[in-house]
Amino acid sequence: MVFSTKCLLSRRCARDRQIAPGAPENLPDYVVSFRSVAEIVEIVVAENLPDLRQAPGWQAKPSESQDAGFGLWSNAEPGTRSLPGLSADGDAVPGQTYRLETTETEYEAYREAMGAFRVLTFTGQPVGVLAQITGASFMPKRGGRIEFSVEMPVTVNGTSADGQVAFDLIAKPDMQASTAEVETFKTLVMKALQTAQSKPSAFEEERLAALDEPEAVTSWALMHLALPVSMKIDIYRHGARERIRLMAKAIENLQ
Repeated sequence: MVFSTKCLLSRRCARDRQIAPGAPENLPDYVVSFRSVAEIVEIVVAENLPDLRQAPGWQAKPSESQDAGFGLWSNAEPGTRSLPGLSADGDAVPGQTYRLETTETEYEAYREAMGAFRVLTFTGQPVGVLAQITGASFMPKRGGRIEFSVEMPVTVNGTSADGQVAFDLIAKPDMQASTAEVETFKTLVMKALQTAQSKPSAFEEERLAALDEPEAVTSWALMHLALPVSMKIDIYRHGARERIRLMAKAIENLQ
């Protein structure tokens, strides 16, 4: 079944009645029309979501994929090379959201620092990640939850007694790889995920199938493969071909 929508003049835009003088007051906001098809393959995938704005004559235009830019290297600049550090105990690959459970007192401190950067560090790993505080919530008896947007890897130069981490930004490496290399790697990743205890959702699998940029594909794999977090961060800082080599080796060791 195919359906389409058509915007009509509604009561909410009575001020625009001059567009259609004498139009009745009880028109719906929009109507949905249906047409039967013999085979589902006859249905053409829409280029964009319906936009039901009340603008006579408005025509929808193709919109850019929401995955455009997925997994791409961030160029965050915190304005300093020394920041408070946090020891990460969960996935914190750039592009992901890192969540931290806190006490009420800690929650207040983080809430006041909204938008500030922190350095997430990993045991035995000379590479950390720059993360920005983007959310804070608190519930009685549960405590606080802080959300960080993980931005980019950094080289950890040292940690002082008061928890300040000295670091350097890492320049984006070469993210080129051939189409054949990328497709072979995608096949390897999906095969490994078939036997994994925690599998990505069908949506994420479809996302991987649609991605073709070496950087995006390798970033997706780092977010979903069951590898140690510190290993993921170490791999992320490399170029696409080295990422593929290191993850292929890690997958082989998992089997």
